[in-house]
Amino acid sequence: MSANEYKDINDRTAHAYHILERRAPYDLNLYSGPVEAAQVIFEEILSNCPNSFEALLGLGRCYSYKHFKYREAVRLFERAAGLKPEDPEPYFRAGVVLLRAAERETIAGELYRQSIRFFQKALELGYTPQYELFDSLGTLFFRIEEFTEAISWFMKAAESMPAEGFIPSTFYLAAESHARLGNYAEAIEWYELCKKHWPVDGEAIDQRIEALRAVLNEQSTI
Repeated sequence: MSANEYKDINDRTAHAYHILERRAPYDLNLYSGPVEAAQVIFEEILSNCPNSFEALLGLGRCYSYKHFKYREAVRLFERAAGLKPEDPEPYFRAGVVLLRAAERETIAGELYRQSIRFFQKALELGYTPQYELFDSLGTLFFRIEEFTEAISWFMKAAESMPAEGFIPSTFYLAAESHARLGNYAEAIEWYELCKKHWPVDGEAIDQRIEALRAVLNEQSTI
C-alpha cells in the first residue's frame, strides 16, 4: 500500500468516525442517519483493507446500534482484538454489545457470562476511561442480581467519574441495588446524589425516596 493510499484510508476512517459521532454532516437524501452513513464508509474501507483495526472497530460500533446484528458486531471486535491483542477497546466494546443484547435475548445468562469475560479482559489491559468500564460492570452485576458486587463497581465508577462524564444510571442503579438488599438509608443517599447531578427525573426519584423513608419510619416504630 502506497503512502497516499494509506493516508486516504486514514482520512476516510476519521471522517466516518466524525459522522458516527455526529461531528460531521452526511447526505440526508442518501442515508437515514449517521450510523448508516458511517457504516457504508467503514464497509468500503474494509472491502479494500480488511485488516484495518480502526475500520473494524467503527463497523462494529455501527452494528452495535442494531440489535439483530450484535453477533456480527462481536465478531468484528474479535477480529480487531486479533490484530491488536493488547488494545483494551475491542474487548470493552464487545462486552457492552453483549450486555445490551442480554437484556433482550432469552439466552441472557450465556450472554452475560460472555460479557463478563470481555469486560475482565478490558480491565486487565487498562481500558480508559475507567469509569465507563466500572459502570458497565456494575450494570451487568445488577442485571444478574448480584447486588453487592454491583455496588462495589458503581462505587468505583462514581469515585473516578468526571463531572462532564456523569452517568445517571451509575447512581440510580447503585441506589436500586442497596434498596433490594434492604439498605434503605444507603439507597436514599445514592438517590439524592443522582437527583443532585441529574435533576431531569427528579420527581420520580423523590417518589422513590419517600417510599423508602416510609419503610424506614415503619421499621423504627416496630
